[in-house]
Amino acid sequence: MTETEDEVTPLFRPGLALIEKARFICNINGELSMWDVGEPPTLRIYGADSYGIWLIGEEGVKDHIARATKYTSNKTIIAIDRNYETIILYMRMLRGAQP
Repeated sequence: MTETEDEVTPLFRPGLALIEKARFICNINGELSMWDVGEPPTLRIYGADSYGIWLIGEEGVKDHIARATKYTSNKTIIAIDRNYETIILYMRMLRGAQP
């Protein structure tokens, strides 16, 4: 696969319940895939273990990471934490998300 194909082909995707109403946005550092899901559209991010979180707001993402890392070593949560700044940048570009 070329670099361009890697960028436009989702590495990870929502489950069957959401895939019908989901639109792939981008992959982040080969660890996460960002999607726009539902109506009204809401950002959601997925990792290799198929775990996903809703990207409701910057503080919400930060709080979710803080709570989750206390109780789990989930690979997706760790990847979200590692890529937090990039995720927030995309949130701001795509939705004008406010803190």
